[in-house]
Amino acid sequence: MSFADAYLLKAGLRELLIKSDPHPDLKISVTIPVYNESGLERCLDSLFVSAGNLDGLGRAEVLILINAPADAPTEIMEQNYHTHEATRDWIAHHPHPLLDFHLLMDHSFGKKEAGVGLARKILMDEAVRRFGALGILQGIIASMDADAVVEPNYLSALLKHFNTRQRYGQSDDIGGQLPEGCSIYFEHPLEPSGFEVHEPEIYDAIAQYELHLRYYLQSVRYTGYPYAYHTVGSSFAVRADVY
Repeated sequence: MSFADAYLLKAGLRELLIKSDPHPDLKISVTIPVYNESGLERCLDSLFVSAGNLDGLGRAEVLILINAPADAPTEIMEQNYHTHEATRDWIAHHPHPLLDFHLLMDHSFGKKEAGVGLARKILMDEAVRRFGALGILQGIIASMDADAVVEPNYLSALLKHFNTRQRYGQSDDIGGQLPEGCSIYFEHPLEPSGFEVHEPEIYDAIAQYELHLRYYLQSVRYTGYPYAYHTVGSSFAVRADVY
């Protein structure tokens, strides 16, 4: 049995999804739930570039789940099928020595299941299953969204962060502890770019959302609460054994 088996038996929602074995040198698994999205290639392009900084640090893989409830509208199903085909083609044309991609699709979600949170959990369960098969307790499971892009140092920075001992609060551990998880810095676009153009009121709403998130976090920190972090599903990572 692996360290993940007890958790998966109790709380796992799906059986084994990826038939191929994980690479023995796997260090980080990035999970991306996809629902009614176009332009996933931009996200994958950024991860592909980021993998260029993995030399000597290990391997990474990207788990993608295109999903929808069984009764989703026809146009959403069609978009998902189009995204699946485009992503499969993108993967075929982007081999990388240190980065693997696994593409999944599930249109069987029930009404009570449907939502990005469940799709994210299914992917993270699969990631911990794969780290469990390797016996890698300190594997990193990262979460992001299909419309997000990452910096070129995204993968290498996560690996370095989780492998650097840190002291927390009043801990007596002089040597420090390895991080169990982290919230990753994020920004939403506040103006049109070459990829997306919205109406001005959309950017006004985004700015208000950003201000709300950051004002709330600073307010919580001001109270002295020791666990004040952003809780954005597209911008966090956690160690496999902690998950």
